Amino acid sequence: MAENRQQLAVDFTTLVLDSIAAEEALPMKPRNPVLVTTSFRSPVAFKRRLKKAAKIKGIEQTQLLIQALNPILATILEDEEPGAIPHLFG
Repeated sequence: MAENRQQLAVDFTTLVLDSIAAEEALPMKPRNPVLVTTSFRSPVAFKRRLKKAAKIKGIEQTQLLIQALNPILATILEDEEPGAIPHLFG
């Protein structure tokens, strides 16, 4: 089970990073996306790792969280196709 979970995490990470890259490659960038501040509590180590991961990949923490959580939320809420990630910044 641990190997399967690790492979799923690797595959999902690849999909998230590919989604971010595809969004950044769009010929027309969305203008001034409406973003709201969301506050949630997390362990200090998690925040540190999130910041480090975003820095390593050269992306914003917001992009990483939105692209990673959107398919999970779609699955939980059953309100859209999990594989279909809409343009959230437009």
